[in-house]
Amino acid sequence: MTRKTWILLALLAFVLASLGKVAVTHWLPRQDAATESATPTEQLAAAQPSLPAVAASATLETPSEVARPATSAAVPAGKPTTIVAPQAVQAQSLELQPGTTPAATPDPARIIVYYFHGAVRCKTCRTIEDTAREALDESFRRETASGQVEWRLVNVDDPKHEHFVEDYQLTMRSIVLSRLENGRETSWRRLDWVWELVKDHDAFLLQFQKELRGLLEGRS
Repeated sequence: MTRKTWILLALLAFVLASLGKVAVTHWLPRQDAATESATPTEQLAAAQPSLPAVAASATLETPSEVARPATSAAVPAGKPTTIVAPQAVQAQSLELQPGTTPAATPDPARIIVYYFHGAVRCKTCRTIEDTAREALDESFRRETASGQVEWRLVNVDDPKHEHFVEDYQLTMRSIVLSRLENGRETSWRRLDWVWELVKDHDAFLLQFQKELRGLLEGRS
């Protein structure tokens, strides 16, 4: 290339460099002004790399839109729902309330067979005693062994037993059946007929057994 050509190229390069410097100087102030006028949020967004767009069909679920487990029956609105496990229900049913005690099983009724006699005893008096004891041995042996039926011989001539005369309105030597429930007397029968049936052994036994069985079973 000739010297003239080199000079032209040098001039052209100088001109292009000058034009580029002028353009850069003119653009930078405008960019700085735009940046200064932008909000902090816009500046931060401009400084961060762009994120891939979320698919239009994707939506965020609010807590109320989260699926709830299905229940067998509709629950009225506004009422809390409590789910109790079967084991908890069973345990609760077995628990005692504070301050309570299990109900005590009532004691079975007991019968006390009193034979009231005096200090002096005659043959008829002893026959009444023997026949009554025979009725107990024949028909109430199990109840006597368990204590449900108890035989007591009481001398009303003894001062400490005088109260029985008033308690059972005794006018003669007699047999009294006393029914007790939970340790307390609830009813009683005075068998004055023993003097009438003392000579009829079988009738005595049948009537005595009937009277005692009825009171033991709570029949009046």
